[in-house]
Amino acid sequence: MKKVRNIVIIGIVLYLVIGSMYRNFLEKMTTRYELEPEQMKQERQDIFEASINAVGKEEYWKIYNKATETIKKRIDKGLVFYNAYRYDPWQLDSVILFSNEKNSCNLFILSQTTNPEFMMDLITCLYGIKIEEDWCFFKTEASFFDRNGYQRMRKIPPTFDEMKQIVTDFNHWESNRSYNTFSSYDKMFNSFVYDKLEQVGLSRNQWKEGKINKDSIYLVINQKIDSGEIW
Repeated sequence: MKKVRNIVIIGIVLYLVIGSMYRNFLEKMTTRYELEPEQMKQERQDIFEASINAVGKEEYWKIYNKATETIKKRIDKGLVFYNAYRYDPWQLDSVILFSNEKNSCNLFILSQTTNPEFMMDLITCLYGIKIEEDWCFFKTEASFFDRNGYQRMRKIPPTFDEMKQIVTDFNHWESNRSYNTFSSYDKMFNSFVYDKLEQVGLSRNQWKEGKINKDSIYLVINQKIDSGEIW
């Protein structure tokens, strides 16, 4: 009997110790941001100001409003890759990253998942390219973020401010890497276009050999996305 009691006591102690270790592990997992809150706030302000200074306030808002309008129109049309935004809250982040030439940019669509069984949220890259003084926008790559990584309440969606912190932290990390930050978004877009060539009746070899006017292809792909012919 005494032996059984000792085993129970040892079991309880192990449970408490392991439970404490696990809680500490979770706490570390929920604070993986590289930046402290005040640094984060300043970083976001710096990126926002850099976005505006890159092209000027008027052009910045023209791009931001056109991107928002494009998303809303595609949602209203029921396009496949935008349909989820009918059911889950979304917001276009104010951060816009520009290429050196200022003729292309990348934005971020933030989407909260409201399904309690799916405890991940979505951040999608929206690539913009300027063609003849107008901007066209294309969804390139999307990333699902497990809530284990940045909050304790897994069944409750993060706020948009919390999702913006993820974008800010990611771009802070990217900017400290050895290569041009924007090149990664260019690669995503080029891969996106390459995958769409055959869907619009064009040869990938022609693309590789530079025999196709790229702007005209971007416009064709954009039109076919808007019509629902391709994704």
